[in-house]
Amino acid sequence: MHPRARQREVLEALLGDVRRECHAIRDDAGSLFQQVYNRLKWERDIGQGFMGYVLSPQYERRAIGGSLWLERMTPSPDSDALRAVLTGHDYWVISAAFSPDGSRVASGSADHTVRLWDAWSGEQVAVLEGHRDTVFSCAFSPDGSRVVSGSADHTVRLWDARTGEQVAVLEGHDGPVFRCAFSPDGNVILSGGSGLRLWDAQTGAPLVGLDRLVSTCAFSPDGSRILLGTAVLSLWDIQTGQTCAVFKGHSGAVHGCAFSADGSRIVSGGQDCTVRLWDTRTGGQLAVLEGHSAAVFSCAYSPDGSFILSGSGDRTMRMWDSTTGGCAGLIAGHAGAVYSCAFSSDGALIVSASADRTLRVWKASQMNRPIVEGHAGSVMSCAFAPDGSRMVSASKDGSLRVWDTAVGQVFATLTGHGDEVWACAFSPDGTHIVSGGKDKSIRLWDAESGRGAGVLEGHTGRVDCVAFSPDGSRIVSASQDMTVRLWDAESGAETGVLDGHADEVWVCAFSPDGTRVVSGSHDKTLKLWDADTSRCTTTLEGHLGSVGCCAFSPDGATIVSGSGDKTLRMWDADTGKPLAVMNGHRDNIACCAFSPDGRLLVSGGYDKTLRIWSAGTWEEVGTLFCRGYVFCVAFHPEGSMICVGDTGGDFFTALLRGDRFGAPQLSV
Repeated sequence: MHPRARQREVLEALLGDVRRECHAIRDDAGSLFQQVYNRLKWERDIGQGFMGYVLSPQYERRAIGGSLWLERMTPSPDSDALRAVLTGHDYWVISAAFSPDGSRVASGSADHTVRLWDAWSGEQVAVLEGHRDTVFSCAFSPDGSRVVSGSADHTVRLWDARTGEQVAVLEGHDGPVFRCAFSPDGNVILSGGSGLRLWDAQTGAPLVGLDRLVSTCAFSPDGSRILLGTAVLSLWDIQTGQTCAVFKGHSGAVHGCAFSADGSRIVSGGQDCTVRLWDTRTGGQLAVLEGHSAAVFSCAYSPDGSFILSGSGDRTMRMWDSTTGGCAGLIAGHAGAVYSCAFSSDGALIVSASADRTLRVWKASQMNRPIVEGHAGSVMSCAFAPDGSRMVSASKDGSLRVWDTAVGQVFATLTGHGDEVWACAFSPDGTHIVSGGKDKSIRLWDAESGRGAGVLEGHTGRVDCVAFSPDGSRIVSASQDMTVRLWDAESGAETGVLDGHADEVWVCAFSPDGTRVVSGSHDKTLKLWDADTSRCTTTLEGHLGSVGCCAFSPDGATIVSGSGDKTLRMWDADTGKPLAVMNGHRDNIACCAFSPDGRLLVSGGYDKTLRIWSAGTWEEVGTLFCRGYVFCVAFHPEGSMICVGDTGGDFFTALLRGDRFGAPQLSV
């Protein structure tokens, strides 16, 4: 390849990754190198080329000096097709649509807003405010001049797509509006929810109504018929007001439907996790497309009719060949359910809306399977083995996984809990793993063979946290039943019930000498307990929200806690007096941990960031922007690596780089 062509290819790769990370870079311009490097290093040909051109000198300089940053040692599970991440909504994003020319995206959210975005740059163009409840649906008019939205506030609203001003409020529904759309000629608006309504798009006057529950609906390409979905699909003729076809096959509610461009076929997605194809002329079912592991909320035909796109509660989208019904690609990257997905008018781009509060724009031509196969549910807890050679992760998918730290591959999968697994820890000698979960049980496992070694029962609520004592003789657990319990690790006998919190207890930990236990609760307090007598010695008050995490410093002198009030707080472990309040997170804090030498602190939370702090100054010294809510984090015993789990099932390791604060370097 000619050198200039190669340079152009490399620069295009750089620009692509900058677009993918622009949501993070906008928040912290200093994270540019870290965020782009962590993507480019895994892009085989391009990444290696760019290392030689630009990144290697920067890496060498930043790896041994300067500010602390984090280098991912396992690739992101994002599909290569990702083009941009659109952030700004404060809650679930439930609907998304392209403008007819593909230059803009409209979105509706549970934060009660409709937002407009530049599809190329990912920049937010406008926030359309007026709805008083969740916006379930939005769509552009055929000429792109207006946007229509439907909401749980029982209204349909019209907006000027250029100015963002509200043009009209259409009232007539007596319940939530789940779907809305313009007719192909732009003269009529369709809305469905507590009933079906047609409106004059110019005047807003009601035209006709149908009193039946509608979970999804769509105009036929010629505008003469409407497809309605509830428990079954039916085709309604607008002129006659009669049902002209019924499509039965889904075993649950139908959440999404669409016509092919020529109107001869219909695609639907439902609660039964399937995508189904139908013939509009005969009403016959043509195919059942299976592969999603959760409800299918949205589906669409590509403009040329050759592909079908579906979005699911399993956090993925699938591309299907509309002729053969085969899966042509799996698109992964969202950390929450995909509620909406759509093609641009030229079929080149895809937009998706998710419960992870983001929209993502994808290149349709590059759909592929994710690089890393992670947990199928949120990763709630993680830990390193004492020698650092292995890691364990616990997930809502009902399993624990033991990983080889060096290669990042699964060593064993532990199943036995009857439901979600919320907590895990290694014994101090590394021979056993303890776990707790929604089935209210605590389970012991042989860390080498993966076989069950015992079940500890006594809690009457979900077990949210477990830990071994430093000598390995005892186990402590925290539960939604508002208690902390102590157990003999060898016999499994319950040795103490620490009762005193006024609400669910979410976290607990032993002191480094094993004489005390700290616990944190939804009641906004932490409590210190004598591990021998089970007596509460001190109550730490100050947080304004639930306490979601806590830990002792390695020397036992300090306790850190993180809360739903978005703060980390430091406490004197002997007196219980507050020492510092650390601000930086923008949402609930879910996890925190001290480095083994006590000089650094790491925290993660619902703002999708991992933050590193100096334990000496309490200042933030590094931030890694993640894909989903960060639920768990743990330090490697050597202190220079962390493992992290998030709500999207992503479990990864990262190295601490830079020596400004004396963080030890792990040779790789």
